[in-house]
Amino acid sequence: GKDSILSGPAGGVVGFSHAAKRAGYAQAIGFDMGGTSTDVSRFDGTYEYEYETEKSGVRIVTPMMAIETVAAGGGSICSFDGIKLTVGPASAGADPGPACYGKQGPLTVTDLNLILGKLPVADFPIPLDKNAALAKLQELHSTIEFETCCNHDPIELAEGYLKIANANMAQAIRTVSIARGYAPEQYLLVSFGGAGSQHACSIADALGMKTILIHPEAGILSAVGIGNAEITHQCQQGIYETLNDALLDDISSSIQKLTIQAINAIKETDILEHRIEVTVSSEIRFTGIEQAIVIPLVTYTATEAFTTNLSANDLISQFHIRHQQRYGYTHPQKSLELATIRITARGKSPQSDMPSERVPIISVDPMDSQQVRFNGQWVATPLIRRANLPLGAVVAGPAIISESHCTTVVNPNWTATLLSQ
Repeated sequence: GKDSILSGPAGGVVGFSHAAKRAGYAQAIGFDMGGTSTDVSRFDGTYEYEYETEKSGVRIVTPMMAIETVAAGGGSICSFDGIKLTVGPASAGADPGPACYGKQGPLTVTDLNLILGKLPVADFPIPLDKNAALAKLQELHSTIEFETCCNHDPIELAEGYLKIANANMAQAIRTVSIARGYAPEQYLLVSFGGAGSQHACSIADALGMKTILIHPEAGILSAVGIGNAEITHQCQQGIYETLNDALLDDISSSIQKLTIQAINAIKETDILEHRIEVTVSSEIRFTGIEQAIVIPLVTYTATEAFTTNLSANDLISQFHIRHQQRYGYTHPQKSLELATIRITARGKSPQSDMPSERVPIISVDPMDSQQVRFNGQWVATPLIRRANLPLGAVVAGPAIISESHCTTVVNPNWTATLLSQ
């Protein structure tokens, strides 16, 4: 059971990383916004794991994808606590759902997007009741006006709530990037989940990110990722000794035993040996300190012999570089401890994804339009169906692109281009 915790978001990590690689990007940040929460994670060519974490007050010791979750989704409830506007953490859930679902639900982020014109009502899978959403907004507006003696335009109030939701989600991305020493503007933003693409441009603007990728199945990309996930087995051994060359020599045989164990576990699933990739990594920390940093040692196929020319000095140098990057300082004179050796065996898929490519661009003429609120102004915005776009189509913002499982809002000053795949 513990190995299935956050399996849905983990599928999203696999899905967005595959999409990024197909588009030619080695560095990407996944932005998965659903109904109750938003999950974000970072991909740098390899998956980032956590081996000990706490979820809902429960301490879990098992390998898990490193995913940051914030309570901001399409169903997050907009409220007023007597002092400030809040979005989440409470959610309307599937029942009653947002006010616009017509079941007496509360005002939510989905209602805000509907009120501000950012949903294609005719293409939505269920009827939407905009009047119900407006009634809940007016009710909240009246409460705020009574308690603060300040009068605000209801539409401006809706915009303010949406900015709060976007700020909460942008902060989650800062947690997996800036807080760990990585600049988000150097990454591709892969937006997915049922609600993600409505907010992607605003999130990217807040973080200085310049490029967004939206998969054709963005609304169900987590399920797509689970279907494409590779069979993986991990082994580990605690060392807890001072890092030096003699120690690396001593543990060489242990690494080989663990490697054989991991490879055999993958072979039992009928995956051929030449398709098995092995990664050996280490966890290194300052002596007497609990927090460790993962340092990869070597990656090779199961048909190759395990060899590594890394010395203790190489690992020490890499540790200090990563510690400086993550925490902004390091202690070159302090002794280091090799805490754990980890071996990961992974069965690689025999099929390689075809890379996406840019094709000659084609301008498109929208068939419809609707009024959308951008930056305090109502703007006549083209409404386009992604299924009708030819390869190479270029859509200049502002625009709304209606898709099978989600809606993409192209903000002003953004341009959307349809790749070959």
